[in-house]
Amino acid sequence: MKSEVLRRIARRGRCIFVGDTHGCYAEVSDLLAAVGVGADDVVISVGDLVRKGPDAVRCLELWRAEGYHAVLGNNEEKVLRSGRGAESPADRALAARDDLLEFIATFPLVIDLPDCGLAVVHGGLMPGMRVDAEDVTRHRDVLTKLRYIRRDVDGWRNVPKGEERPGDRLWAQEWRGDRYVLYGHTPLVEPRYDERALGLDTGCVYGRRLTAAVWTRGEWSIASVKARKAYTD
Repeated sequence: MKSEVLRRIARRGRCIFVGDTHGCYAEVSDLLAAVGVGADDVVISVGDLVRKGPDAVRCLELWRAEGYHAVLGNNEEKVLRSGRGAESPADRALAARDDLLEFIATFPLVIDLPDCGLAVVHGGLMPGMRVDAEDVTRHRDVLTKLRYIRRDVDGWRNVPKGEERPGDRLWAQEWRGDRYVLYGHTPLVEPRYDERALGLDTGCVYGRRLTAAVWTRGEWSIASVKARKAYTD
């Protein structure tokens, strides 16, 4: 992250991490109003601003206009891969906006805030990895979609969706790195607190809630708003 962003955090001390939005523009507007975002606040999405919900275009336009930040989610990856082959009307509207696709392509896999001891990723981080360019590149294929992990002879390995077995662990349960990690991707009823990670996907697009974690000089608070409706099953 640019040094000016870190200076803004230090000056005001507020960083607002927003859970999976999935095109729910009304709800993210409600959430940001509830938090009371100011000019010096830093807003970071944990990824999946797009797909499934009704208005990814407006969500992205808001993020770009306000200078907000986001990490790449698995649904941003799907949008970039599908191009003009998008299926839903909302996805086709986004696919027609080359400027917004170019904006999505600038999202990093990880946002590291070393001065705050924080990092942001969409899916998760593999236990034992470092939050640096080398390890992010090494694990790039799993960072947007990581959920469960399994012990093997060399440590831990990713368990693809649908291949889970009893005894598998959510990656956040085993994360002991030197960053406290904010993440999304795993839908939850409430925010999930582990020793060194906080999960923020509370299923807005499924009719539950949209959640933000607010960091103020090392102190945390949680804000959430109820979804207007369920946009998908």
